[in-house]
Amino acid sequence: MHIDQLLNTSHEFDFITRDEGKIIAGINSDPSWYRAVRAKLQPSGVKIASNSTRYIQSEILAVKMARILNYTDIQVKELVIALETKRSELANSLLTDLNLLH
Repeated sequence: MHIDQLLNTSHEFDFITRDEGKIIAGINSDPSWYRAVRAKLQPSGVKIASNSTRYIQSEILAVKMARILNYTDIQVKELVIALETKRSELANSLLTDLNLLH
């Protein structure tokens, strides 16, 4: 499966907690989770309040599928960057359509 195919599977914006993301990703500890996010091996979170961050379930699942398909760390990083870019593009498009972004 190519990165473009994984991108097409990740267009829903259902929020999950860090703990739920860790379970899906198979990561046991908070430090390991944060290292993966900093290294772009897991997608970054979305700040929904001053002290609250959530993750997009479909993005975590796309990374999990890439791991199942034996993607290298370099390929996973490319996927995560593409997922985050697509997230921003979709959000900006929606805001523009709603005339909230000028």
